[in-house]
Amino acid sequence: MVIPHLIRMNLMKKINFLLYLLTMLAISFVTLGHGTTEATDTTNQTKHLYRGSSISLEELAQVADLSSARDQKGNPVTLEEESYQVGSFTKGTVTIIPKSGKADDVITLDLKPN
Repeated sequence: MVIPHLIRMNLMKKINFLLYLLTMLAISFVTLGHGTTEATDTTNQTKHLYRGSSISLEELAQVADLSSARDQKGNPVTLEEESYQVGSFTKGTVTIIPKSGKADDVITLDLKPN
């Protein structure tokens, strides 16, 4: 009678351990799902610009008026590259440098109002 009791206790421990693992797995799926929901929420997103950081043309279009792009002499230019480097910025403008260009090939754009 002692052996069946030990087998039953061992089986119960294994079942409890499996239930524990399933619970942890379920909690991790819920946590991952919640994080995905937060990441796809795009309302009131803030774009942080840092001098020297890389910015894509798509991100630039969200914060600046692409039609206002001009060179250092004020001549209009078209943005042909997919990625730029942030040179500097003020409250109303941002200066970018093409990845393939030199530091003096700067382009200035007007920022969009909030």
